[in-house]
Amino acid sequence: MRLASARACHHRLVRIALLANPGSGRRDTSGEVSEALRRHGAEVEPFPVDEPEAAAASRPDRLVVASGDGNVARVAEAAADARIPLAVVPSGTANDFARSMGIPRGLEAAARLAARGWRTRRIDLAHTSARPFLNTAAAGLSVPALRTAEGLKPLLGPLGYPAGAVWAAARARPLSVAVACDGRELYAGPAWQVLVANTGAFGGGSDAGPADPADGLLDVTVVAAGPRWRLALHGLDLRRGRIRERPGVLRARAERVELVRSGEGLLNLDGDLVRGAGPSIILDAGVLEVVVP
Repeated sequence: MRLASARACHHRLVRIALLANPGSGRRDTSGEVSEALRRHGAEVEPFPVDEPEAAAASRPDRLVVASGDGNVARVAEAAADARIPLAVVPSGTANDFARSMGIPRGLEAAARLAARGWRTRRIDLAHTSARPFLNTAAAGLSVPALRTAEGLKPLLGPLGYPAGAVWAAARARPLSVAVACDGRELYAGPAWQVLVANTGAFGGGSDAGPADPADGLLDVTVVAAGPRWRLALHGLDLRRGRIRERPGVLRARAERVELVRSGEGLLNLDGDLVRGAGPSIILDAGVLEVVVP
């Protein structure tokens, strides 16, 4: 999508509200991001990453977030509510949303796009009762996998995610779930994994399968419980974006998903473990405008 407002920003000083998390990733990049944006002709006003509403209230030309995927989703919600374009400078460990949007990982290239890019894409934003997400809500093995990965990320970086997945596949047990899509039951019983995808990206390089974040639908994948040895194949398929082709995998598309799960009730939302999210997952279609290459 090419908007007149975006083209106008390309020809004048762009006012940016920057939300940066100094603790994101493996080094402090907040000052570097500000300097890079200014080098590319932007006027930058910094805000704490946990104050996206205040940043949006300053009425910038665009909100720029330099943080991990969880914070990107929170800033995206504020951008959508204020109808302000969102730009992302990847500064987390996994950077799954940036990968799904084709946003360059390098600081200089991403800052140039955030400050001078004129092309935008309008996409959907997903919500749980606890918080929004852009990529994937996951229950089952993704929860213990992420717990393990959090301890490994300082040493392994993005490789902590597949290492955590291997640990979970070897030790975790299936989760009892009930999944309904737009009021129709998809699955009820033990499952290794349930993935509710918007972009579908998760886990530092895995993919829940072909999911279009601009189609107004959530893509649901349930990996029913089965022999543990099959999990190695499922893991490979997730890295290749082909999980839905396996036997024992159910899939559906819906505007609203009800996901009831046993145990702690935790969800992996864009790489954050979230407690207290109710069963309902809904989609706001086309509410978010993202600056893309």
